[in-house]
Amino acid sequence: MNRQQFNYKNMGKTELTVKDYISGIEVNATPEEMEAVQVFSRQLVEDYDYPKSHIQTRPQHRVKVRPSDTKKEYPIDIAGFTCDTKTDENLYIVVECKKKNRKDGRTQLENYLTLSTAYLGVWFNGEERFFLHKFVKPNGEIYFEEIPNIPRYTQRLEDIGLYKRHDLKPTHNLKAIFKSIRNHLAANTVGATRDELLAGQISDEVKDIIDTKRILRERIDNLINTK
Repeated sequence: MNRQQFNYKNMGKTELTVKDYISGIEVNATPEEMEAVQVFSRQLVEDYDYPKSHIQTRPQHRVKVRPSDTKKEYPIDIAGFTCDTKTDENLYIVVECKKKNRKDGRTQLENYLTLSTAYLGVWFNGEERFFLHKFVKPNGEIYFEEIPNIPRYTQRLEDIGLYKRHDLKPTHNLKAIFKSIRNHLAANTVGATRDELLAGQISDEVKDIIDTKRILRERIDNLINTK
């Protein structure tokens, strides 16, 4: 976040604000806002290619707490829609940024998805993230499965991860990506620190690249020498 985007609300007060990336509205620069909401909002646009017109952060879109809830008491941190008409029927992705605990975050996210039309959910706390896909059985029963990522704009769910070279582009926030990777590794491995795991993974990838180049060079040398 650029330093110029920070402002002090009302001269003489010390309340720090930031301009919301999606709406342009000045919001309180809380840790949750700066480390999660603003970061993932930007990723949706710059990394996943979703138009800003399909995303709502301020004012927050709301969903029901229970079927009888006419006031829609659940505010969604980031709501993604299938088009620029931001109605309940077009709600597509729900992003929850409030809970620091993964288990609590999943419970909250499932509650949002259960009582809304959205079928994709993201939990992100600035360090860790996970993605949920909601399924509805013919009898109306709802269940959830974790998926590796959410689709980019216009991409199908089954195309996740099927990137070609020309699809790849640098992220706007590499630090946030590495923090998510190292926390994911730590949560799924025992006996090593997060940094040791990440360093080991990078080392393995570099070794694979070096080995591939060496094999390729040997094959070229062999072709040349056999002529």
